[in-house]
Amino acid sequence: MVKYSFVVPAYNVEEYLERCINSIICQTYTDYEIIIIDDGSTDNTGKIADRVQAQNTNKIEVVHQKNKGLGGARNSGIDVARGEYIVFVDSDDYISCNMLETATKFIEKNDLDIFVFDFLVVSDGAFEDEYEDENENFEMISIQRYLAECGVNASNKIYKTSIFKNNNIRFPEKQLYEDVATTPMTALHCSNIGKVDTKLYYYYQREGSIINTNQGSRIYELHKGFDSVIEYYRNEGAFEKYSKELEYLAIIHALYYSSVRVYLALYNTEELVKMRDYVMQMFPNYLDNDYINDQYIQQKNGVYDSRLFFDILRGHYLFVYFRYFLVGKLKRFVKCNLSKKEKTKKIEG
Repeated sequence: MVKYSFVVPAYNVEEYLERCINSIICQTYTDYEIIIIDDGSTDNTGKIADRVQAQNTNKIEVVHQKNKGLGGARNSGIDVARGEYIVFVDSDDYISCNMLETATKFIEKNDLDIFVFDFLVVSDGAFEDEYEDENENFEMISIQRYLAECGVNASNKIYKTSIFKNNNIRFPEKQLYEDVATTPMTALHCSNIGKVDTKLYYYYQREGSIINTNQGSRIYELHKGFDSVIEYYRNEGAFEKYSKELEYLAIIHALYYSSVRVYLALYNTEELVKMRDYVMQMFPNYLDNDYINDQYIQQKNGVYDSRLFFDILRGHYLFVYFRYFLVGKLKRFVKCNLSKKEKTKKIEG
């Protein structure tokens, strides 16, 4: 057995895969394996995976499979993982070379089941290791804080592999928002959770990524995933104990972020009402939630404009559209064109 298994799902990422794998190979802690899941790629991703595997035969395993989506690819990695701990890295992202060294000192000292760290959003694609040791601020946290503060992203966490294997926790196949459907379930099968503020993961936003595309009716797959989480908590007899945290997750993901995606795609009051009604059916008093006024927790969930947050929660549909999206788009358009004119003047001058 190795200490860590990196699971790297890869679908049509020939431009990014090597950068991702190189960021893992550069780890200062070396007791790990890398499992690349070529998820039915139609470009050169599979060939690149085979080449890097041939160069690192003792570290890398490649699995070629028919397309099962991000969730299905992660499941394939879970099934073959030999590590005591599992780390999910998306193939267009990359990690700090110090990730495992940092994680190991806290995991071993505190017998952690889950280790949570921060991430940095990047868009230029350049490899840059911005590890800052002084920002660690390690602390043990409760399951309640894990659910409310640490988000549903599977990639900023290191898990004991047994959490998935022993409890048959898997990601849904070919379904968007697979993290929403799965990550909250892990909370019920751990005793010790620790977190640091250090940014150990670099989340690369590219034009073709899921978050930057119009998802249309597939946005409702988030509701499907969250339904499975609620059912899981009820079956485990844990719904009442963690109802406030689950309510907050519904507010953040099924209402706030889903509404923002609707606004960004095309303003549609009917769709926005559906988002709010979905949350109200489960949590009719969601505006009384204990967490929604906590700005620290808001920011930990990526909410940096409290007014926008509450306007969406209260159903101020037209105001939000005109104030934040229509006018905001116009401001960006004008600013962009002014910038182009200034550049043209400089060139002509």
